[in-house]
Amino acid sequence: MSEDSQVLMAEAILGEDAEKFLKSDIGEYLTGRIEQDIEDAKAGLVDVDPMDSVAVMKLQNDIKRAESIKQYLSEIVVAGRNAYELLHGNED
Repeated sequence: MSEDSQVLMAEAILGEDAEKFLKSDIGEYLTGRIEQDIEDAKAGLVDVDPMDSVAVMKLQNDIKRAESIKQYLSEIVVAGRNAYELLHGNED
């Protein structure tokens, strides 16, 4: 197996593991918490004093951090699927 194939295999396995994790009770709990954190921060933006730039920045950072975590998890799954497709395509 070539080095490229080994890397693709590792990505495919990692993506599958991430997908399984996200479907697990813990993964669903964390995903729910991330969504709740985003909603809480958005609700906070509605009520925060717009002149309180520190509070506004904190809420914006809370949203960005939570969205980044969601994005990282999504990227792992997508990369894994893509790697699997490349490996599967190479076998045909």
